[in-house]
Amino acid sequence: MPDEHETCITNHDSMGAVPRRDRPFPCRRRGRTPAGDRIPEAHYADCENDQCRGCIPRSAHFGYLCPVCFGRLDTALPKLGDLIAHLRSIERPPQALGERVATSMERSILMPDTWIAADELMEAIGARVIPSTANIDTAIGLAHDAVDAWMRDRDQLINTIDGATQAVVLLKRIGLALRRWPDSDAELRPIPHMPCPACGWDHLWRQGPAKRGDDERVVCGTEGCGYSYPFLLWTAKNAPIFAEFEADMKRREKAAEKEKRDA
Repeated sequence: MPDEHETCITNHDSMGAVPRRDRPFPCRRRGRTPAGDRIPEAHYADCENDQCRGCIPRSAHFGYLCPVCFGRLDTALPKLGDLIAHLRSIERPPQALGERVATSMERSILMPDTWIAADELMEAIGARVIPSTANIDTAIGLAHDAVDAWMRDRDQLINTIDGATQAVVLLKRIGLALRRWPDSDAELRPIPHMPCPACGWDHLWRQGPAKRGDDERVVCGTEGCGYSYPFLLWTAKNAPIFAEFEADMKRREKAAEKEKRDA
């Protein structure tokens, strides 16, 4: 068990040096203790938030982390490798959040936003980013190796200001990634417009690996069908169909542009 320090790292002055987009909200006392006892609400006289229900910082019971931050970290770390690998495997624009996200325009042009998000998660745990030339198998291995290394040293890391800061920055970036790509922690993702080769129904899903080393698979959700096929082999097998879809989309886009010009 790590040593205890006075307050959670989120309440330390050192957080002022962290870029605003990575800075978490201070961890304040409110609600109930893990034992179920009500925490008395206290309010600083100089607090300017009229809605504040208690602004006394939480005590740090896990190194420099309070139980709330440590619990979130403990939940997030086992899924982090898969999240990084998934972000690295897709090339999709983020969901609009109504907020500015500090991303280099030059870097965004050269790399998909999801790849940049994956790199930022790697950087948050002090690991090297995944090379842009790496295939998905290499990316999965690098992501899991980096996360496993951080997890092994977790207790020692959160006992330092730098390590605890890494932890809360990581949690902030994970939260942002899941808000920008809400399905990134989903085990099953629908595959539209493709009928199942076994039953003919449009109920195909992309199934993530159950554990490290497993393959992604395409499975059918039709009751009693049972179709299952390795995802990479399935995409290679259906490449001509995907090419037809892409060509059809381009034709539709050109037709829409022509109609707009002629209007």
